[in-house]
Amino acid sequence: MKEYNIGFLMEIAHFILSIVVIILSVYAFILRGEYRLVFFTVFFLTSVILAMMGIRKLKYIEKKTKLGYVYIAGSVIMLGLSIVSIIKM
Repeated sequence: MKEYNIGFLMEIAHFILSIVVIILSVYAFILRGEYRLVFFTVFFLTSVILAMMGIRKLKYIEKKTKLGYVYIAGSVIMLGLSIVSIIKM
């Protein structure tokens, strides 16, 4: 696939996942104690979004910046938070 197609697909996936994260975040705050799995899902999807952004910055953009590594580090932190939230259930 061309770089343009991969970038476009990553942007569409990023957009859809961001909307899902926003909806689930609102849902989690409305129903605080009933569905604790929602917090895991929010943290995990945020981790996926950050990983996608980091990979795109590091692999598909010619001018490689340190921002890609920051996104990957944020992804690891959010993945850790998702694991902690699933353990605390």
